[in-house]
Amino acid sequence: MTAFRLFLFSLGIVLVSCSRYSHRHYHYIQTDMTWSKAQSYCRQHHSDLATFESMEEVQQLQPTFSFSWAWIGLIDNTSSWKGIMGKEGNSWRWSATGETSQSGFQMWSSAEPDYGDRYETCVIMNTTGLWSDKDCSTLYGFVCFTESDLGVVSYQYISDPRSWVEAQTYCRRYHTDLVFIENSIQNTQINNSVAPRAIVWIGLYRVPWAWSDHSPSSFKNWRSFSPNYPYVQHCVTENMDHIWDDEGCEEEWPLICQTVSKLQTFVRARMISGADLTLPKTQDQILQKLDEELRRLRWKGFTLTWTMRPVKDDT
Repeated sequence: MTAFRLFLFSLGIVLVSCSRYSHRHYHYIQTDMTWSKAQSYCRQHHSDLATFESMEEVQQLQPTFSFSWAWIGLIDNTSSWKGIMGKEGNSWRWSATGETSQSGFQMWSSAEPDYGDRYETCVIMNTTGLWSDKDCSTLYGFVCFTESDLGVVSYQYISDPRSWVEAQTYCRRYHTDLVFIENSIQNTQINNSVAPRAIVWIGLYRVPWAWSDHSPSSFKNWRSFSPNYPYVQHCVTENMDHIWDDEGCEEEWPLICQTVSKLQTFVRARMISGADLTLPKTQDQILQKLDEELRRLRWKGFTLTWTMRPVKDDT
């Protein structure tokens, strides 16, 4: 259970304690099938393949049969990142925006990206202007960009070799961010003029693995040395000890589905000023603030509505 207290001083009200309860229920299905068929089955008969956001949720699992491994909803779907600029949770995105490419522009080298050795989730531009995914801890020079108050963008080549994260930190401290590239003109300019004949970090990165229900995968429970076959094993199974391993998506295993309950929660508000709660604009502002706070606390799949209860007449 997660509790919070949210103060909306600008609107003159105080929202007091609201609680969140786990709302996932898990189901073991003792039928062997591929990951994609498991996903279809769970979506047809329940909500989706199982998602886990904490050890507390993992520990809810109580297997009703004996099995070696079973599918869960975690997948590093290659159609989202392998040679494309996708829009999924595990797709490539730019450091400067935290978002996927707006234009879809890409300049990958042949056979890249390949997620080599399960560590290659950051991107370099090579001496010919082509991109490759690399281990983020490798040391390269990098290109920052600076955007002026008038929206004018300039580029800065830093030859001092650093890891991708160190390069990002440097660019954000002294410039705007690591460079992002949305067209061939920018790519050619950086390769020919800004950092000629140099291998450099650019701002492209991705977070591998996402859940079938499209939620991000900040929580992991890998067994030792997993994931261990990044080239061919892009789906995830869990064993009786609740430890995860990567597996080829065409293998056949039992599965764990989830059913997501829809909860209805009421939040009480106490007025401390003269704000008129009957005004739709005021109500919208309050709902927006509350929405932002709940999302900061990683709530998902909720809808906020406004209900005015009649005031009791004590006379």
